[in-house]
Amino acid sequence: MIPHNKPSLDNQESEAIAEVIASGWIAKGKKVAQFEREFAEYVGTEHAIAVNSGTAALYIALKILGIDHQGYNIYTSTYCCAAVINAIRATDGHCELMDIDKSDFNITNIDKIDHHEAHAVIVPHTFGVPVEIKKSKYRRPYIIEDCSQALGSYIDSQHVGLRGDIGIFSFGPSKMITTGSGGMLVTNNKNLADKSREFIDYDKHIPAFNFAMNDIQAAMGLVQLKKLPEFLHKRECMAREYIKCILDTQKYWMVQESNFNKRNWCRFVIIDECVQRLQRHLADNGITAIVPIEKHELLHNTLGIDSSGYTNAEYVATHSLSLPIYPDLYNNGFKKILDALRCFE
Repeated sequence: MIPHNKPSLDNQESEAIAEVIASGWIAKGKKVAQFEREFAEYVGTEHAIAVNSGTAALYIALKILGIDHQGYNIYTSTYCCAAVINAIRATDGHCELMDIDKSDFNITNIDKIDHHEAHAVIVPHTFGVPVEIKKSKYRRPYIIEDCSQALGSYIDSQHVGLRGDIGIFSFGPSKMITTGSGGMLVTNNKNLADKSREFIDYDKHIPAFNFAMNDIQAAMGLVQLKKLPEFLHKRECMAREYIKCILDTQKYWMVQESNFNKRNWCRFVIIDECVQRLQRHLADNGITAIVPIEKHELLHNTLGIDSSGYTNAEYVATHSLSLPIYPDLYNNGFKKILDALRCFE
């Protein structure tokens, strides 16, 4: 079976990890510091703080912004990973969920959020499709950009994660680059960066947690970061081939790239009434395609909130299918998927 997703790893990662082990220092050290510097340079930010997961990065972002008491309203998309709601719950915040646009799966009407009611907004760049963010003239709401799936995505010429107060990234096995697990906070605010570092420096006598990344993870991340331009190129080439196949067959419509942005093609998601039948057809041909977020996984359903206010998210959850588009697929199995799509009736 061709999997839906897999990390792209080779001997370079193995050698980098072996070098760290041979050094005798595997905790947070020089490799983490180097990874932070090189990641900050790639994204174009002044500060990057490496942590042990994207969820930890999001939790820290809420804490250092002071969004950590009952009654604080945190707005986010109902169409996103459960890790978001878990981080909000961990800070005792109150979650306010928003519907999405069916064309790009991103939050609608961010600019219309009442700055008196909202303390923070977590804005996911869903499947790597950037959201246009205009910072409020008011002090709040704070904007946290969830860039877990958006490394390598841009708005105009600016990398995502820099228009809000804090951006967070994830390096899990299915992300754009992987360190096994891990995450990163980015910000141009030195005060927030310092608070983030204090929060993971658990040897001090202040409330803190051992959320630090280690040098083994960072060594892998450094190799993966160097490969990222190649990864992005392969994903874009496959996306173009998918689009051509879709246009030729005239069977589906899909998430489109906006004129003002550049997306990383973290996922290639199609929308149609026949996605369940297509999923079975692909499986019969040895290809794994998935529903990216199932209906029961929508956060309003997780929280038992009436679905009438989330019609777009409900529609997307029942009519979408994510096709494989990971870098190793480019020269190993991609043609098989295109052939299966072309013969689907």
